[in-house]
Amino acid sequence: GTGFINMADFTTPSESSSGSSGSTAKKTGVIANADSVNVRDYPNAGSTKVGTLKRGEEVTIYEQVTKGAKEWARITSR
Repeated sequence: GTGFINMADFTTPSESSSGSSGSTAKKTGVIANADSVNVRDYPNAGSTKVGTLKRGEEVTIYEQVTKGAKEWARITSR
């Protein structure tokens, strides 16, 4: 499915620290920092939950969004 997840909950193995911020290039990553992650309708913890991802699931990131103090990723899961 498609939705938003908190960036703190996952890792992108190919990500480099020298990348530019606000990048819209696709990246893949794996849910690694939580046993389950809520996928949200919008980049907001209070928005409607549209799904759940489990540790180890692979996702594709299409966009990164900063809302308040949190970084969110617009993703699709397999």
